[in-house]
Amino acid sequence: MSFSENKQDNEGSLENTIKNISLLTKFFKARLNIGYIAIPYSILGFLIHWSLQGFQLDLFTNDAWWRFVFASIIAFTYMPYVFIMNDYYDAPFDALDEKKRLRNPFCFEEIKNRKNLRLILLVPAIISLILGFLISWQAGVITIIALLLGNFYSARPFRFKERPFLDFFVHGFSLGVFFFSLGFYSFWRNAYEPFLDPIFLLILLFTFMDAAWIHIDSAILDYATDKKSNQNTTVVFLGPKYTIILLKLMLLTLLTSPAVFILLNNPLINKFGMEIVIILAILILILPLSYIIMSWGGENKYEHIRHISSRYRLYSVYFLSIFFILLSNPNFFI
Repeated sequence: MSFSENKQDNEGSLENTIKNISLLTKFFKARLNIGYIAIPYSILGFLIHWSLQGFQLDLFTNDAWWRFVFASIIAFTYMPYVFIMNDYYDAPFDALDEKKRLRNPFCFEEIKNRKNLRLILLVPAIISLILGFLISWQAGVITIIALLLGNFYSARPFRFKERPFLDFFVHGFSLGVFFFSLGFYSFWRNAYEPFLDPIFLLILLFTFMDAAWIHIDSAILDYATDKKSNQNTTVVFLGPKYTIILLKLMLLTLLTSPAVFILLNNPLINKFGMEIVIILAILILILPLSYIIMSWGGENKYEHIRHISSRYRLYSVYFLSIFFILLSNPNFFI
């Protein structure tokens, strides 16, 4: 190969890399707002850990603050990355739907077949991984798991999104559990072992169920398209009627969690006694009971149930998060 030919190849390679980076930037801008979905889970994890430590101001160090900043940045690298990769692997299916085809840039061959584009798309994943380990080694390990699950959610050979029940499990972990854990480990103290604390495990379940509920709720909207393209998601597998039942059961788990929470809260029990705590738990069950009454017998009224469920989830999840944050403090009842 002559010098001039080698120079042309290098220039072509450089031009291709610049175009790929430009494409990645455009994809990121389009998906950047998705990062905001994850931030509340990180805030909850951070504040829950601080609350379990009694909201001691001397524990709120600069290191904890910077680790939380890293967790927040991961929300805006990991979430767009997962959605971009989902678009990449879903292009053949989205091409069957006119609206999705126009929305998914990878449906256009001149973009999807660009040389080295997949390598450029890995950049936000690498950034997420580095920041995860800067928070703590535990957060780094969880980031590795979340990246693998997020990638193989759409990629073969696993393609979890086409495996009933695994699709919402992956979503519940990769959004709820993952970002709650990042926030939690931002305030990490080695003296505390969270996985031996039933309150921590209950709140972890709460974040998982909320994130999984979001997935099932949005997947209902894609039911017709997914069925047409033979994607065996949980919603397609169950059908609309039984999916609505699953949606209701997941929301009931969220709404009953505060009753279980106070029954596990030893400082509250020590302060008021088990009898009073049981009465409080029963009173709290009015919330899920009202949801059951409002949504009773509506399994065939899909949009009606989705509307009611969305309102209950929206109005309750943030209130319950504040409830958990305040009552996780062992000094709250002293």
